[in-house]
Amino acid sequence: MSRIEVELVEHEPEPGSGETGSTPPGDEAPRRRRALWWLALGVVLLVAAAAGGQHVLDERRIAHLTRFDHVPGVLVPLSEPVALAQVPDVDPWLLSPAGPVAVGTTTDESSATITAHDRATAQRAWSTTVALSAATATVTRLDDVPAQVSCRALGEPGTARWGELVACAIGPGVTRVPRTEPEQLVVLRTSDGSVVDERGLVAEAWTTAGDLVVTAAAERDDEGAETWSLEATTPTGEPAWTWEADEPVERDGMTYSASVHASPIGTGPVGVVLSVQDHWWVLDDEGSLVREGGAPATTASPARGGAVVENPVVFVDESGDVPAADDLTLVGTEGSADLAGTRTLPLQVDDGSAPQVVWFTSGRDDGAGEEHTLVARSTATAQVVWTRELVVRSSLLLGGRLYVCTDDDLLALDAGDGSTLWHADLTGRWPTCRLATDGRTVITVDETLDLHAHDLEDGTQRWMATFGDTSERQPWVLDAGLVADVPSAGPASFLVPSSGLTVSGY
Repeated sequence: MSRIEVELVEHEPEPGSGETGSTPPGDEAPRRRRALWWLALGVVLLVAAAAGGQHVLDERRIAHLTRFDHVPGVLVPLSEPVALAQVPDVDPWLLSPAGPVAVGTTTDESSATITAHDRATAQRAWSTTVALSAATATVTRLDDVPAQVSCRALGEPGTARWGELVACAIGPGVTRVPRTEPEQLVVLRTSDGSVVDERGLVAEAWTTAGDLVVTAAAERDDEGAETWSLEATTPTGEPAWTWEADEPVERDGMTYSASVHASPIGTGPVGVVLSVQDHWWVLDDEGSLVREGGAPATTASPARGGAVVENPVVFVDESGDVPAADDLTLVGTEGSADLAGTRTLPLQVDDGSAPQVVWFTSGRDDGAGEEHTLVARSTATAQVVWTRELVVRSSLLLGGRLYVCTDDDLLALDAGDGSTLWHADLTGRWPTCRLATDGRTVITVDETLDLHAHDLEDGTQRWMATFGDTSERQPWVLDAGLVADVPSAGPASFLVPSSGLTVSGY
C-alpha cells in the first residue's frame, strides 16, 4: 500500500477580525441579512415619525384655518371665483343663521313653513310645515294678519354644536302687551328639518342661551306692578332652571314689554339678561342672579365682557322733552360711565375675543370733515382704554383684531390697545363699504358690488370680484352669514362659491 503525506497548515485569523477560530461556511449571509433588517427598521421608524409630525402639523394648520367657521355671521369659505345665486321667493331680511343653514319662514291661515337654505349654495336644503295651533289660527283669522314666526339657533356659538338645532316660536302676527295668547315652540334639526319637539309657549319674551330655551313672564297686580320670572328648558322641554325676581317692578298702572337676551359670545358659559323699562337683571348659565340695576326711562342690552348698556326710551313725556337716542350709560362689572352723544359700535361679526373692551363711536360726520371718534372702554370700569379718530363705516372682530372700514382705508387694529397692525388703501373705491368675513379673509363689499378679499393676518389682497352694472341692485351683508344682492325688482341673489353651482341671470 502506498502512503500519501499531507501537510497541515494552521489557519490564522485576520488582524482585527475578532475571530478566534475558523468561520463555519454560510455564516456571512445571515449576518448581512440581520444588518439590513435593522437598517430597514430604522428607516421605517424615521418615516413613521416624519409622517406623524406632518399629520400633527396638518391638523394644527386645519384647526387654525377653520377656527372661526362656527362663529355666527361668518360666511362659508370663499375663494376666487365667486358667484351670485338667484333664490326666488326668499325675503333676505327674515333669514336667521343656524349653523350650516339660514332659516326663513312663510305662513298662511292654517300653517307655518320653515325653510332652510344651505349657506354654501343658497339653495333650499329642506322645508318643514307646521300646523298652527287652534288658538293662533283663530287669532290670525280675527286679526286678518299672518302669523309671525321667529327662529333662533341652539348650541354654544363658536363651537361645532352651534346651530345643530333651531327653535322657532309661532304666534299671532299682532303683538298684544301683556301677551295672553299661547304660542307654539318647535325645535328642529338643521341637518334635515325633522322635528325634535313641539310644545306650547306662553311667554312675553324668549331667547336661546346655549342649549336652553329661556322664556320670560310676569305676574301683575291690580296696581300694574310686575314680578318677573324666567324659565329655562332643554330642547325637548325638560326643566333646566327657574328664577323669579325678589321684588316687583312698579309700573304706575301701565304695562310695558320685556326683552331677554343671551349673554354675548366670549363671556363664559351662556347666561341671560332680562330687561324691562327702568330695570334689568343679569343671570348666569345656571339661573343664578349675578347682578341687577336700572335707571328711569331706560331699557338695557347686554354688552361684551359682562357689561350692560342702558339705552334711553324715546318718548315724549309731560314736559314734551324727547331724550337723545345716543345718550347711553355703560354699566361695567366694577363701575359705570354716562356717555353723551355716543353710540355702541355695531359689529358685523363678534367672535368674543378681547372681552375686556367694548367700543363706541361719537361725533358727527357733517360733510365738512368732522371726524368720528372710535373709543374703547373697559367692560369692568367703563373707563376709556384707547381712542382713534376714525370715520367707521363698518366693523367686525376676529381673533383679538378689530377690522374697520373707513372712507379710505381698511384697518386691522389691535382690539386691546388700538394700534394699527396693517392697513389696505381703499382710495379710488366706492366711499362706503361694508365688511364681511369667511374666517380666512376680510371682505370689503361696496355699493357697486365690487368685492376685495384681504388676508386676515397681513392684509394682502387674496382675490377680488365684480358683477358689472349694479345700478338697480343693492348689496347687503346679512346677520344670517350671507351677502345678499337685493334688486329693486325680482328675486334676491346670494354670494356663494361658484364651484359646481349653476348660476342664472348674471
